[in-house]
Amino acid sequence: MRARGLSDEHVLIDLGAGYTELDCVLRSSYGFRGRYVPADVWLDGTFDLLTWEPPRPFHWYAALEVIEHQGHPRSLVERLKEWAVEGFVLTTPNKNVVDVFAQDPTHLSALDEKNLQGWRLETSLHNFYGHYQDGICAVWTRRMKGGHDSQR
Repeated sequence: MRARGLSDEHVLIDLGAGYTELDCVLRSSYGFRGRYVPADVWLDGTFDLLTWEPPRPFHWYAALEVIEHQGHPRSLVERLKEWAVEGFVLTTPNKNVVDVFAQDPTHLSALDEKNLQGWRLETSLHNFYGHYQDGICAVWTRRMKGGHDSQR
């Protein structure tokens, strides 16, 4: 996100923030001094991505290890495109390397780079779960080449 324009003046909403590890990494490894806002069901028990909408536009969103828990993951991607002033990043297991459904009984979708690239996201492969290229990171920004996604 830093490489794509996340600045210290931005607000980052972390959907499915868990124990807020992303905040720790951004601050300790990348010097991020912006506002970090966690959103997760364990925080207050009411967070539901099927119905949740941000109260106002925010610069950046992160959805790390979240999209595979959605029955209609493209819906979340399209909503993130609407909400994000600057962009978003998401990660998910790579279905071409790992059995996504065997990893966690709450996984509802299995994706690969082709799925995410088809939704106009830039992707890269990473080693997240102990196997070579078993995880996918996808990024979208309003400034990405391709024209119409850069309109707001």
